[in-house]
Amino acid sequence: MKLTRIIPALITLMVIVIIPAFSQSVQFTKEQKQKLADANSQFNYGNYHIALPVYSELYAIDSTNSEINYNLGVCIYYIKREKSEAIKYFEKSKMDFIDAFFYLGNLYHNELDFSKAMEHYLLYKNSSKEKNFTLDEVNYRIEVTNNAGSLMEEPKNVWIQNMGETVNSKYAEYAPVISQDDRTLYFTSRRDGSTGGLLDPYNEYFEDIYYTKKEDGTWSLPLNMGPPINTPGHDATVTLSPDGSELYLFRTDPELTGGDIFISDRNENNWLLPEKINAEINTKQGLEASACLSPDGNTCYFSSNREGGYGGKDLYKVVKLPNGLWSKAQNLGPTVNTPYDEDAPYLDSDGATLYFSSKGHKNMGGYDLLMCTMNENGIWNQPENLGYPINTVNDEIYFVISNSKDLGYFSSNRKGGLGLSDIYAVDMPENWTNYIMVVGELITADSLTILNCTITFIDSKTNKVQGIYRPNKTSGKFVILAMPNKKYKMIVEASGFHNYIGEIEVNETNFNKILTSIKLEEKQ
Repeated sequence: MKLTRIIPALITLMVIVIIPAFSQSVQFTKEQKQKLADANSQFNYGNYHIALPVYSELYAIDSTNSEINYNLGVCIYYIKREKSEAIKYFEKSKMDFIDAFFYLGNLYHNELDFSKAMEHYLLYKNSSKEKNFTLDEVNYRIEVTNNAGSLMEEPKNVWIQNMGETVNSKYAEYAPVISQDDRTLYFTSRRDGSTGGLLDPYNEYFEDIYYTKKEDGTWSLPLNMGPPINTPGHDATVTLSPDGSELYLFRTDPELTGGDIFISDRNENNWLLPEKINAEINTKQGLEASACLSPDGNTCYFSSNREGGYGGKDLYKVVKLPNGLWSKAQNLGPTVNTPYDEDAPYLDSDGATLYFSSKGHKNMGGYDLLMCTMNENGIWNQPENLGYPINTVNDEIYFVISNSKDLGYFSSNRKGGLGLSDIYAVDMPENWTNYIMVVGELITADSLTILNCTITFIDSKTNKVQGIYRPNKTSGKFVILAMPNKKYKMIVEASGFHNYIGEIEVNETNFNKILTSIKLEEKQ
């Protein structure tokens, strides 16, 4: 269904009257009241991971308590991967807590229900109640929802592949770095087996750096790089020098109060003890955790949330001077940077194409991957969104390109992944025209809503899964990219409906698009 941009001017005619509706709650015991007070104290300090289990315990006693519902929703929203679990708690508390409307807008946006998202944003915006989120924040979210709808209506002809269980795990994998010969992939993981075996307050393992090698076209099981690269603290991939002789990594200090970028030199087959980079990159008050180098190694681009930027994290650069020292840091300016976060720069080997992730610009939600080019005067042009389905309403970040130029790698916490965050491979733009779009629609006899639906696309010859897709739950429409001259099996699974199994043949006579509709039969 085409997303219609809602004109806020028309909505201002609405008068929002929200009448408090606190339910008659169960009378807690003295001990339970103390637990609630303690949980509220932790909640007010932002210690959601401590407050959550207490609220869950009290919710089991009184599921109608509006305060518990709201606070439970906030805790889930900020610390759980499956944020959609918070929807029911915000729905039950929104008449008493106006900020629940803002959270619900974000959650429905993440569920691709853009109409409901817009409805809740506008109700929040036009309410006269005291709010914790600013008008700028609400307008930003409204714009993001409009962006997501328009970008999803014009999907890019691109092939994206999860790197699978060999590389990814049920934990978080991100920040891929590819070697010069495209045969070694370094990345950060928070999987079990980390060097120190330590857990953070959210019960996630500390970061370690792993690597996998491509052998006969297949990536090997990842290995922990071990000391001196990994320590009991956090160690994360940043980049490689152009010649592959230096590994840049981010490492926290022993007190875990901050961190810096380090460099490890390669000596034959061994990586040496990392040393802190000698440049105006690391700061005491800021966070600098991602960077890249120009092809000649003389310019380092990095992200920082230091004071004096345009807002959040900005992208900066330092240049190597004739005496071998690095220049002072220079902000890349307002064309690249926004009031929101810009992070994870990657400069292509042409030295003039910059990829990075941003929560600003034309954005679908979370971090989106963008690209901008440098003109002949050394000025960066306006960044462009890489489009859907490379970008989603979730986070896409840490984009790098293989030296052969045929593949890009990036991290995403999109739905359908194996863990908290996965590494994906994507064909580069010059290869995108090879694919044919399968544009389809799921229909039912009585126009029933199709929930919890997945479409598994399988190569009929190799029996390998080529991708798992989710249709728009409102319209039932989907887009799949397929290679020509192949047969594919499609398996559609949806709650309350019989599974559909069919086959589709894709050949060059299909031109650029195949149209299909699939009728699902309701279970009796």
